[in-house]
Amino acid sequence: MLIFIYNFIFLVLTPIFIVRILLKGIKDPNYLMNFKNRFGAIPNTSKSDLEKIWFHSVSLGEVISSSDLVRELSKDHQIVLTTTTGTGFKKANEIFLDDERIQIAYAPWDFYFFILIFLNKIKPKAAIFFETEIWPNSIYLCKAKSIPSIVCNGRLSRKSFESYMRLNIFVRKVFSNLTLVLAQGDEDKNYFSKLGCRNVQVTGSVKFDQNLVSFKASASKIQKFLDNPYFLAASTHEGEDEVILEAFNLIKKDYSSIKLVIVPRHPERAPNIRSLFLSMGAKSIYESEVNTPSDILIVQSLGILPSLYSDAELAFVGGSIVNRGGHNVIEPAIVNCPFILGENYFNFKNIVDAFINVNATHIVKNPRDIYRIFSKIYEDQNSIKENMIKNANKVVDKSAGATLRQIKLIRASLTIAE
Repeated sequence: MLIFIYNFIFLVLTPIFIVRILLKGIKDPNYLMNFKNRFGAIPNTSKSDLEKIWFHSVSLGEVISSSDLVRELSKDHQIVLTTTTGTGFKKANEIFLDDERIQIAYAPWDFYFFILIFLNKIKPKAAIFFETEIWPNSIYLCKAKSIPSIVCNGRLSRKSFESYMRLNIFVRKVFSNLTLVLAQGDEDKNYFSKLGCRNVQVTGSVKFDQNLVSFKASASKIQKFLDNPYFLAASTHEGEDEVILEAFNLIKKDYSSIKLVIVPRHPERAPNIRSLFLSMGAKSIYESEVNTPSDILIVQSLGILPSLYSDAELAFVGGSIVNRGGHNVIEPAIVNCPFILGENYFNFKNIVDAFINVNATHIVKNPRDIYRIFSKIYEDQNSIKENMIKNANKVVDKSAGATLRQIKLIRASLTIAE
């Protein structure tokens, strides 16, 4: 009965989803590519007789983070890699451009008949969902068709857990249908188990195993700006930009050579940030204007963060001053960039706490906190900065190996299912 209500609601909302995709397609044509995929229609481009695995990574970051898992599984399976966003679709095609065993498509919307069409078409041996992608019809129909459904690199914040618990009966029915959950940490395991998952293993996060060098987009177009020492504000959200500018104004008073590079989580916010800064008395430039003298650069390019982290004096990781739960702090740690963040990091609590516990990062609440930490790092490079980097490396080294652990457990689960 509950799944029927879910499908009825989804059917009612489908016209809204279509209009939303069409509107997004005006700004980003990638959203309109292979539009029929959203309804479960996918061409059979496979030239291999290998059994298929459906692997779903929702967007850009997840596509990058899961790429080693996908590549390893493709050694003995044909992979149908789905994503939800235009940026994820584009990046997946870049990463797996010449790999005939990996087919890229948009994920079908989670309506019963769309998922049924999709599963009947590709006939997967297993369905693997990366991190937090829990879709009722996808999991329900996999169970009905005896297709193992696996969540890999699984994570659940306390906020997500509490939201799921409000729909306890329905959610437990969905989660109990999962074959295996590979959780990042003990807290994630606890949440998944309480929601009805029967087989949960702790493996750590594959993000600690990333080789970011292979994903570095070139920053050569803005190298002239980056030749100056700079403070990096990464993945910022609305409500954080003014805090960053106020902090930068304090920094600039004492360290006149410092520049600010700000990379909004959603690049389409760039004009709003520019207007905000102008209203606060600060002029900024875009990448295309790098020859124009300015102390502030707003970056809209995707995939450029690893390059920017590499040379920054200090990075602020956004989504953490506002109540968004934070973003990936492993990226700056891997490339030896000291980083700070706000108090709201609940989406990555286990990971951030590991860095906090060894003094590898600091929590900031306001512009003056940011200024204080920046000044300490900039004036005492050989002590504070090096210690933060050294301590962060300890966390990274200790946490490595999750990719191989997850691959081993996935393969074991597939063997049992045969």
